[in-house]
Amino acid sequence: MRFLFVALVLCISMSFDLFAQQGASEKELLSLLTKMEKDSWVAMKDKNQEFFKTYMADDARCFMADGSEVLKIDFIKNLKDWDLESYSMGKTSLLQIQPGVCFIFYKLDYSGNHKGKKIKFNDLQSSSLYVLRDGKWMEIFYQETVMPASNKAK
Repeated sequence: MRFLFVALVLCISMSFDLFAQQGASEKELLSLLTKMEKDSWVAMKDKNQEFFKTYMADDARCFMADGSEVLKIDFIKNLKDWDLESYSMGKTSLLQIQPGVCFIFYKLDYSGNHKGKKIKFNDLQSSSLYVLRDGKWMEIFYQETVMPASNKAK
């Protein structure tokens, strides 16, 4: 009987935590995910592999502006080859697909060196898909899109 009572208390406790995170207003959710996105750029600049081990879902995929597809394990290994010099994020917006699944979108500029090669992108359209797993928001998908010259003037 005690076991059932303890199990019930734990289930209720976890449910309240999940409900609180899912029930956050869109403004609060956008603020949280924007902070996480900014933190990821700081971690990239700092080459902080430990950050990405818990920030990204194990099955995460990234599609970069150069056309490459990168899995989490390769992204983390590749950090040592990056020297991110600068980045600038534009205003973020949120698209909530369902509770626990959200996109954020923003314009992005960044420059640096990758394996000694100068990299510079301006006016990228960037998106990150976050999922709520075990009560924690994690990035599962990231994409950078180079905008055609005709769209950049708009």
